[in-house]
Amino acid sequence: MTPRPDPTFGLAYWWWGLEIAQRLRERLGLKRHETWQHIQDNLVRPHQREGSYTTIATEPYLRRDDHPALLCALGVVPATPLIDPAVMESTLLDVRDNWQWDTAWGWDFPSWP
Repeated sequence: MTPRPDPTFGLAYWWWGLEIAQRLRERLGLKRHETWQHIQDNLVRPHQREGSYTTIATEPYLRRDDHPALLCALGVVPATPLIDPAVMESTLLDVRDNWQWDTAWGWDFPSWP
């Protein structure tokens, strides 16, 4: 089996996007879409190491010279059941203290903790 990267931000974004789609169906008087619900209910939890989220679930897990996109999983995307606020707080503190901000560019700066 090929390992899946399962990016932290991507997983939260998928859950939220599916939830928005389901809510729109409900507003239209339709039932929640069963397949979408199955996908939403079975999304894997984002990968963690040492009490913090990693960017992806495969090696190298986290590159401190890349975008700190993992922070966007709670903030850019509203709270979802996939993201534990306490783990995200630990992640935020880790990024704040250990990220290679001299390599940051573009949309990295709005992610600055």
